[in-house]
Amino acid sequence: MLGDNERDAAAPQQPAEPPLQNPSRRRWARAGMAAPVVLGSLASQPVLGTTTRYWCTISGKLSGNVSNHENTLNCKTLGKSPGYWKNKSWPAGFTKGTLPSNSCSFSGGTAGTAFNGYMSGGKTLASAFKMKPTTDMCRIVDATESGYGSLTLNATMLQVLNTGGGLNDTVIASLGRATVASLLNAVAFGGNGPDDYPLTQAKIIEMFNAVYLGGSYQVNPSVSWNRDQVRNYFESLYGA
Repeated sequence: MLGDNERDAAAPQQPAEPPLQNPSRRRWARAGMAAPVVLGSLASQPVLGTTTRYWCTISGKLSGNVSNHENTLNCKTLGKSPGYWKNKSWPAGFTKGTLPSNSCSFSGGTAGTAFNGYMSGGKTLASAFKMKPTTDMCRIVDATESGYGSLTLNATMLQVLNTGGGLNDTVIASLGRATVASLLNAVAFGGNGPDDYPLTQAKIIEMFNAVYLGGSYQVNPSVSWNRDQVRNYFESLYGA
């Protein structure tokens, strides 16, 4: 009968488990049951390339997972700013025109595309900006101001782009500038490619109309955006 030491010596020896050479594999091994949870989370992400405009769409912004993807497309490279469009040619479908005289006359230039009533994809921009001649300038009046309804001259998109910022800026004016730039971007850079502009003109118009007077844009059944949030989203899609 074998003693304990003899039984140990006689038992077949199990080969030693080879060391995990990959540090990440060692981390997964130590994590135990946590690994499938993390992997499941990653697998549940949309099956899209990491360099894709998906992360610049409304759905992508709301997903909150952009930081989990390397080499994600910089959304600000998709479009151009209001300042850019003030000084550059405009795409087909728009007339840039010139700024009016102090009396709101275009006799010395060309009246460009009006903001109010601009149409695309069955959507029409609401009446939000008109112009009013004063003693020393052609003033832009927005729909929130007293007496707006009695004015008859619609402001052009170029005039809206030229509304002042700084201390004299207003919420509706800054939203208007972002809207004009977004409309121009949608035409100039829109398409179906992975790095194309993620908004259509019709969607931009729909979003502006919903919020310009202080309302909200229903993003989905549980999320709505106010004027500032819509403007911030528009601004997130263009750089210089």
